[in-house]
Amino acid sequence: MKKIDLKSFVTVKEFSIQHEDGEIETKGMEFKYSDIICQLLDFPPEGGFTPLEMKVRYDIIDLIDTAVKGNKKSVTLEDGQFEKVYGLITGHSFPFMDKGFIEMMEYLKKVKQVD
Repeated sequence: MKKIDLKSFVTVKEFSIQHEDGEIETKGMEFKYSDIICQLLDFPPEGGFTPLEMKVRYDIIDLIDTAVKGNKKSVTLEDGQFEKVYGLITGHSFPFMDKGFIEMMEYLKKVKQVD
């Protein structure tokens, strides 16, 4: 069993906006770990989903949704479920580079090493 923090944020692609008055505002997009995980679980693998793959992914999404709706800070996954999430994060080709994704991967590596 592995416990994953759901409340942590990844802030990606900070950018600056210069307003008419000359003020510069820096913004970034924030994503909770739970949002990233669920989006990757929903992203189709090459060749599509088998019914078994759908079940595995929906089981994880349901656990995360229940934890988020219950305002839980974390979710506990079975080892196989964690390996699915870990594989999706480490194997996904993101549409842009950002250190936030690397930080999330490093966090999951640490979780993976805990017995």
